[in-house]
Amino acid sequence: MGKRIDVVLLIENVIFVLEFKIGEKDFLLNNYDQVWDYALDLKNFHETSHTHLIAPVLIATEAKDLQISVSTTPHNDKLPASAKNLSSTSDALSRVIEEAKTKNEKVICFVTGVPGAGKTLVGLDIATKHLDNENNTTSFFLSGNGPLVAILREALTRDKVKREKESGRRIKKGEVMSRVKVFIQNVHHFRDECLIDSSSPPFDHVAIFDEAQRAWDHASNGKVHEEKKECPKL
Repeated sequence: MGKRIDVVLLIENVIFVLEFKIGEKDFLLNNYDQVWDYALDLKNFHETSHTHLIAPVLIATEAKDLQISVSTTPHNDKLPASAKNLSSTSDALSRVIEEAKTKNEKVICFVTGVPGAGKTLVGLDIATKHLDNENNTTSFFLSGNGPLVAILREALTRDKVKREKESGRRIKKGEVMSRVKVFIQNVHHFRDECLIDSSSPPFDHVAIFDEAQRAWDHASNGKVHEEKKECPKL
């Protein structure tokens, strides 16, 4: 992951991750987070480490004691999510949406997890559950990942056409695709359309940002570039 661990010590089935802070007397939070991140990267992204216990150890050389945090089981952090956890997360988000609607409030929810945990599935589930304009909970699914948007649109379109055909109803693929594009959008296009006419905000009430950090970076790029253009050259 582009990081350099000071020492990796293998003793039987335990992986010790050692981070040395030379001359440090205190166990600082950012140093603790650093060694913890090393352990998480091994656990989640290094296949050979998946089934082993990982013990991150922070060593402040001038301190009296060591700080040790041991993962007691290979999956004690409950990742990746199971089908039960996915449904529970989706249900919890739906309850938040309904409560926000009832109280006329604005709410931001964050869903985190390792790659493959099911964050995108939760987002899609929420998006497809809230497509009713009459209930003021219309949703749209935004992503800064262009290929992902294209794949999701195609997959959902094919699925809809197949299910309609099995029910004895015929529907054109293009018609279905046009509907799917309404709620699965590329965040770049969404941003551009909003900037064209800021007096007409989106009518949707539930916005799902997939890969939120990437989506936010892309969405803010336009403004950042405009500000740079206004600055004099040095």
